[in-house]
Amino acid sequence: MITELKRVRTMKSFFKHSIMLIIAFSTMSMMATSAEAGFFDRVQDIYNIPERVEEIQLQYDATKQALEGQIAEQLERLELSQQQAEELLLQQEQLQQINEHYREQNEQYREQTQMLAEENKNLLLTMEKLEQDRKSFIQKLIITISTIIALFILYSLSIRVWRFAVWRKQERNRRRKVLLP
Repeated sequence: MITELKRVRTMKSFFKHSIMLIIAFSTMSMMATSAEAGFFDRVQDIYNIPERVEEIQLQYDATKQALEGQIAEQLERLELSQQQAEELLLQQEQLQQINEHYREQNEQYREQTQMLAEENKNLLLTMEKLEQDRKSFIQKLIITISTIIALFILYSLSIRVWRFAVWRKQERNRRRKVLLP
C-alpha cells in the first residue's frame, strides 16, 4: 500500500512536470511562429497565452481529477482484493484443518479395520479349531459307542454260545443217564 502511494505521488509529479514542459514547448513554438509573423501577431499571441494557460490548467485539473478517481478506484479494488485474499486464505486454512481432521479419522478407521480384520482372522481360526475338536469328539464318541455296542454284541453272543455249550453238555449227560440204567 505504501509503494502504491509512492507510485501515485511519482505519477502526480510526472504529470506536473509534463504539463510544465508542454507549456514551455507551446510557448517556445508560439514564439518561433511569432518571430516569423509580424508585431501584431506577436502581441496577439502574448495576450492569448493566459487563455491557453487557463485552458491547459483546466485540462490538467480534469486529467488530475480523472487520475485521482482512477487511483481511488484502484485503491478500492486493491483493498477489496486484499480482503478477498484474506478471506480465501482463511477458508483455505479452515479447509486444511477439516482435511487434516478427515485424514486423522481415516487413519483411525484404517487402524480399526486392521484390528477387526486380525480379530476376525483369529475368530475364524478359533472356530475352525472348535469345529475340528467337535468333529474329533464326534468321531471318538462314534468309535466309543461302536466299541461298546460291539462288546455288548460279543458278550451277548458269547453268553449264547456258552449257554448253547452248557445245554449241549447237559443234553449229552442226560442222554448218557438215560442210556445207562
